[in-house]
Amino acid sequence: MQQYIFTTSSTWFKISGNVSVSGDINTLIDGVGGEDITLKDYIYYKLFSGCTGLTDASNLKLPSKNLKPNSYANMFESCTGLTSAPKELPATSLAEKCYQGMFIGCTSLNKISVKFIDWNTSYSSTTDWVDGVAPKGTFICPDELTKDYGINNIPNGWTVKHPEYLTFTANEQ
Repeated sequence: MQQYIFTTSSTWFKISGNVSVSGDINTLIDGVGGEDITLKDYIYYKLFSGCTGLTDASNLKLPSKNLKPNSYANMFESCTGLTSAPKELPATSLAEKCYQGMFIGCTSLNKISVKFIDWNTSYSSTTDWVDGVAPKGTFICPDELTKDYGINNIPNGWTVKHPEYLTFTANEQ
């Protein structure tokens, strides 16, 4: 049986075996709550990093629309059993390195849904965020988001869907 211990703020968690996480992530942090809160820098940095037994995060709510630098950086790094990211990443604009390395090394991850409409490359918001994910999957995004591919954008080989109507699959570049 695998065991994972990680910390956020001053709270320690222990996870054993294959697990899924659900609920509002903000309930883990004292003094954080509500759907339109502003996160602190690094608040969820490496929260589940290395938790290979984590298989499903589709019911985990990341409700904040106001991101701070590194707020979700490396949150799921090397979660090799993870197949689904949180149901939606609701932020419509990105902060500096806010999603950097978020899903790096998640070799089974095959679904991500976002609300942002700009990659915000000047802040390296998504640097390496999908490096090493599954070779095929679904990326759900607004129509306005440019269809850029690679480890900093939409994973190569993934199908892009728009909540409204359009679907297409990316070719390796």
